[in-house]
Amino acid sequence: MNTGESHAWERLKSLASEDVCSRTGATFDREGNAYSLGLYNQRIGVSLGTGEICGTTPEADHLLNALSYFSRLSVLSFLIHAKDVPPSGNLVKPAEMPGMEAMVRGSHTLPLHKLTARYAGDLKAFLERGKTYGGIPQDYGDASLLLHPFEVLPVVLIIRAGDEEFPANSSLLLDTTSRFQAPPDILWCIMMLSVLLMM
Repeated sequence: MNTGESHAWERLKSLASEDVCSRTGATFDREGNAYSLGLYNQRIGVSLGTGEICGTTPEADHLLNALSYFSRLSVLSFLIHAKDVPPSGNLVKPAEMPGMEAMVRGSHTLPLHKLTARYAGDLKAFLERGKTYGGIPQDYGDASLLLHPFEVLPVVLIIRAGDEEFPANSSLLLDTTSRFQAPPDILWCIMMLSVLLMM
């Protein structure tokens, strides 16, 4: 467990569970001393007693183990920082969000090209993969999905198959309220997680 995660656990333990639940939509089991919340349509448990984050499905295990670098701190940070603010339905590019421009440049560039390479020629597979994690098809591009990393923090992935004039490409959009739900570095982790889980 890294220093950032250890600090997050201590911070979460110091918060009133009633407040955490009212802000995030999570539930709290007092007997088990654990939160339960949704992560990409998978139910996961966050145990304050054991310091474990676990799920009950192969999809949840993939998120929490294979993609643990991005998922574990995202879950803890969401429980700590999220506000009781519903999504606005207004979508923007991540770079247009306050404090996010530096988080999507250089070494932080999202691997959307890999999403394009994997799915531009098989949009049906993209939509099917998304359904595994609760993805809802949208009307953007040639194929798009609305994912919910967390209930109040939606992410939209878009693929354009390309043609003779324009090459295939992929993009990601955030709701304008995302800035209330997690700090910029955690939003970046959530965006990375959203792209990687589709791979």
